[in-house]
Amino acid sequence: MAAKNYRPGRTLGILGVGIVILYVLAYVAGTVGLPADNNPWKPRLGLDLEGGTRITLTALGDSKDITPEKLRQAAGIVESRANGSGVSEATVATQGNKNIVVEIPGKNAQNLVDSVKRTAQLRFRLVAGQPQPGTAAPSSAASPSVQPGSVVTVKHAINPRGGKVTPTTGAMPSTIATLTMTCQKVIAATPRHTVQSFARIQSDVVSGAMREVLPRMLAVPPSSERARAAQALLSKWDHAMSVDRPEPLIAAAWWREFTRRLYADELGDAFATNWLLRPQFVAAALGGGPEARWCDDVRTPAAEPCEKLVADALDAALAELSKRYGEDMAAWRWGTAHVARHEHRPFGRHPQLSKIFDIVEPSPGDAFTVNVGRHNLNDPVNPYANRHAASLRAIYDLADLEGSLFIHSGGQSGNVLSPHYRSFTEAWAKGEYIPMKTARAAIAAAPHAALRLEPQRR
Repeated sequence: MAAKNYRPGRTLGILGVGIVILYVLAYVAGTVGLPADNNPWKPRLGLDLEGGTRITLTALGDSKDITPEKLRQAAGIVESRANGSGVSEATVATQGNKNIVVEIPGKNAQNLVDSVKRTAQLRFRLVAGQPQPGTAAPSSAASPSVQPGSVVTVKHAINPRGGKVTPTTGAMPSTIATLTMTCQKVIAATPRHTVQSFARIQSDVVSGAMREVLPRMLAVPPSSERARAAQALLSKWDHAMSVDRPEPLIAAAWWREFTRRLYADELGDAFATNWLLRPQFVAAALGGGPEARWCDDVRTPAAEPCEKLVADALDAALAELSKRYGEDMAAWRWGTAHVARHEHRPFGRHPQLSKIFDIVEPSPGDAFTVNVGRHNLNDPVNPYANRHAASLRAIYDLADLEGSLFIHSGGQSGNVLSPHYRSFTEAWAKGEYIPMKTARAAIAAAPHAALRLEPQRR
């Protein structure tokens, strides 16, 4: 097949002109009609030009007890409060032997001022106690033992030949156990595996955490007719986090609102940065043991039971989903909320250019499925978006390497004008693969185009 003679310089030049035009259009679209303070291209002014708030904190007590090290430690705590509020322009510095100076640019900084000035409080709560009568003591193992003949690389240590394969610590035990047991169950169910059977394992989207925790939440009577309808859907659900179903979205939103009520009152300002799924803790709180004390709201005199939190959380979740996706519960889809976004650098950071350069695809799974797709509860804009997934999946057939499969989440080209820019994304989200061909004869026999780069001869 004759090679095509391309002119890379002309192609790059056209691409460069196109990018410049896109920038100009995005600038016009992004700034026309916007107030000056909301202009994304306007540089932020410092405290000396824009104005703002300056706070001086003075340490009290005997000067002998106020050491430079303690003053720097206090300044670090204050700086963490400022950064935790999202105000990255705030500066914190020590001054002299007793003072900490905080400078906050901007006119609306009163909430941050109150946070910086507030005295820290440390509360102690019982997190875990002795096993209750009739229950088994918790196991010290991070996950079930590995069955002979298989290695499930969910936090497994890499061992020398002949060494014992044991799971490592570092991830949440229930996460390791769930994924390990899922993989081992599927492996053991088939006497002889093929690349297709392993593809099904990699595409498994049944959530072990939902399977474990959701029945405990469904045991709580609903407090409204809309909640009753949601529970009816969830009671028939198989816990598969599929893109085309409403149940995964309802369950994820319910979980999110319950965790908010479970420990936001105890953590206070630290809640936003520590708002995680925590399935082991959630299951323990709903299990009626010592962890159930966390259901009580420490800000109120009454003692709230977990059942109230569960019922209130479902009502709040349904209200929030209605605002985002409409009133028709049956029309909600997990894929609409759980999108995998390949954010371009740097164009993905601009609201207009991101629509062209970012690759967005509905995706299945959650943090506790083999086909993982973790979302961040503390994201106020897109709390259910897929933020962590397997960008590459591969299955190697050691008996026939030409029969191996792979897929990755983007495309074959980094050129946004190419039809291959996002050519693999839909197949990746569906759990599909492409052949991993390496033999020269097989590659030459398939339709292809050759790009030849030759140095200019003088």
